[in-house]
Amino acid sequence: MAFICYSKPAYGQMSQEDKSWMQIETFSGSNEKKIILLNSYIKQYPNSERKRLAITYRDELKNIYADAIYEKALTTNDPQIIRDAITKYPNQKKARIARQRLNLLDQKAWSKTDKNDSLSLRNYVSNFPGGIHKKEAMAGMIRFDPQINIPETAKAENNTDLQKMGVKTLQKFIVQNSGSPLVVEAQKILVQKELFYYKIAISNKNNIVNYRNSVNKFQELFPKSKRLNELQNDLKAQQVIYDSNKNNPAFVAWTKLNKDDLDELRKYNEKFPDSEFKEKLRVLERKQEEILYNKALKRNSLAEIDLYLKAFPNGKYSAKLTKDKKILQEDKKYDEVKKLIAEGNKYKLSEFIKNNKTNPLKNTIANTIEKKSDLYYLINLTDTGMVIQIMNYDRPSITVFDPNQDITIDSTQLKAKGVIVANFDIYNSEAYLIIKDSNNRERKIKIDRTIRASMKQLKDLIALIIEGGIPPYVLEFKNIDVGYIERSYEEINTNSKNEYIISTDSLSDLSGQYDLLVKNNDNGQAVVLSGLVFENSNNRTIYFSILAVGVLFLTIGVIRLYIRRSNKKTIFDEYE
Repeated sequence: MAFICYSKPAYGQMSQEDKSWMQIETFSGSNEKKIILLNSYIKQYPNSERKRLAITYRDELKNIYADAIYEKALTTNDPQIIRDAITKYPNQKKARIARQRLNLLDQKAWSKTDKNDSLSLRNYVSNFPGGIHKKEAMAGMIRFDPQINIPETAKAENNTDLQKMGVKTLQKFIVQNSGSPLVVEAQKILVQKELFYYKIAISNKNNIVNYRNSVNKFQELFPKSKRLNELQNDLKAQQVIYDSNKNNPAFVAWTKLNKDDLDELRKYNEKFPDSEFKEKLRVLERKQEEILYNKALKRNSLAEIDLYLKAFPNGKYSAKLTKDKKILQEDKKYDEVKKLIAEGNKYKLSEFIKNNKTNPLKNTIANTIEKKSDLYYLINLTDTGMVIQIMNYDRPSITVFDPNQDITIDSTQLKAKGVIVANFDIYNSEAYLIIKDSNNRERKIKIDRTIRASMKQLKDLIALIIEGGIPPYVLEFKNIDVGYIERSYEEINTNSKNEYIISTDSLSDLSGQYDLLVKNNDNGQAVVLSGLVFENSNNRTIYFSILAVGVLFLTIGVIRLYIRRSNKKTIFDEYE
């Protein structure tokens, strides 16, 4: 293979990119390390003219490196070496031959295994954890020793199954199923989970107890990680700082402070006005001001405007929001809205929105309905964990009940965006979360009762399939443009095929793009089904009327042109 070199200026005059490329050209180490250098270059300089060359060279080195690994794997009698090769490069052409060799070694090992000896059976399972005769071996082991502790097999049929797995189960799956095509996906998910646990540890740096616990958790799950040494060294440094300041009340209080809670920040400032963290407090308070302002601006609701003005009466945006509030209060419907809010009847409030879609006070009404509604949440399984989006919240807080330490929670975006990322080592864990908000609403989140739903929008029907959770379900149509619920159905039960049909005639007054929320009646969890589009019947009538008039004029024009070309005098010519 020819390696292309570019003419270069003197080293001291080179750009950082040229220096990086020169380092690759002159590197004399192993192919594995050179691949790492090329990956780093491609990531750091995505728009470089050398990018295509770097990718080609990296892929060639990968093939050379993979061939070397498979050459060893195809000549060894060690099943672990073969499994490692298949796991690392499952898509190589030689992977199929390696699997055949692994199966051949498996059969030979089983033929030599003494079926009447528990130790011999155990050795077979140890050497071939995903072996062809594993079930027979385990059955024999149990026969000789009924109390024997046999490790549970990790099984997965698709990526969703992998995403549900905790770290330890994923690690077990990779070891036990080295020949599975899902191993590559399992490794990707494991890498993402390692990064997740690392970020959780880093986010706890300001609380030495939480930091120590999260570093210990990281060590338990990823004992061979390159990041572990970094975390442990940093923990030692943080411990030294903490020990030297543990008699300073302001420092200790700062490490325990919830830095997303405006009230707590202000209480801290009152208690320690001359604290060394004074400037950091100002930054955090400005951040909270921006959050409240953006919320008030987006919703244009009296309640959200008042929330900002109460917290920041002389704030950066107080003049603008005071003006916005005055405009809302001068609306001719203001007194009616004020009365409806005082009554608190959800039906009447909903009717106001339905009959006053263009009135700016509809957002204030919608905000009132939200505050009177239950908290609920949406769940999305991702490679890093379970993303839980809390909906209909107002300054939420979280309490985690985790007696067996099965769960790690990233709640840094909870107050700002209502987002929590949960990572379970055991999917059906005893752990659960309690979410509370400033309106005294509370929601328990238990993960093992997940609701699943799918939808088809037909000409006159919406066909739903709902599975899991606890019926009866709740359906809500949320207008994407407005951001509020415009129609809801309660006490929904599916048929024996888990189906529920909605006639679009009952939704004829809806217009625009909608999300359909399918909510679990038991624990508030919801699934979002996107992509519903409705055209208001009145709008359709206007549309077809305009279309009909256009067609009429077009027809007249064609007839007129035809008559004129035939040179016959017509009534139209009288006006030429």
